[in-house]
Amino acid sequence: MFIESYNIKQVIPLGRYASVFQAEVYAIHICVLYSVDEVNASVTICSDSQAALKALAAAKTTSQLVLEIINVLTELSIHNYVRLLWVTAHSDILDNKEADKLAKQAAAAEYI
Repeated sequence: MFIESYNIKQVIPLGRYASVFQAEVYAIHICVLYSVDEVNASVTICSDSQAALKALAAAKTTSQLVLEIINVLTELSIHNYVRLLWVTAHSDILDNKEADKLAKQAAAAEYI
């Protein structure tokens, strides 16, 4: 996970049983939590996971984590301009390259 505005580069191993979807949604969740303290700000969370972004935009969900993110995003958007932005995977976008590099490190790390 890479949060440019805070210069945070974080590797979070989720274990061998976490799906790519779960990892993508969890990364968005962490970014949203970092953004909660922002007031009157423009918050943009970029992801290359269309599945995660579509799950957050869906009218109905069965995922507790997705529901929690939606609730926090709703609260966050009261005081801020919040947008979720899709970026193409493995693109030349510098921040996406950094996020991909950290994701590979997390996948290789042992879950504790």
